[in-house]
Amino acid sequence: MIAVWFPEVVDPAARAVTWPAIAAHHTWIEGQLDESVTVATIAQRLRDDHGVPVSESTVRRYISARFADRVAASKATMPRGAVPPGDEGQVESSVIRPSPPRGSTGSSITPTC
Repeated sequence: MIAVWFPEVVDPAARAVTWPAIAAHHTWIEGQLDESVTVATIAQRLRDDHGVPVSESTVRRYISARFADRVAASKATMPRGAVPPGDEGQVESSVIRPSPPRGSTGSSITPTC
């Protein structure tokens, strides 16, 4: 019943006043996303080049709602494959031992592997 009485609660486009102005450039935004342009740059170009008075956060919400599949795909990561032996190295910081103080006559410290 709430969705019928208050559609703006369910649909973010219903409460977004500037979304129709952004939607007029939907195809252009899609092209920018294809070229991996950041949302900040898209918002700036909408303001400067197209005269759309919108904030970056409004453009970010529009892109999240209208291009949800792209947003989800950009957050997905693929597991790395096997790395051939010798291609990578690792340094263990717990193996590093402090050097003896200067001028000490104690025994020398031999590194262990």
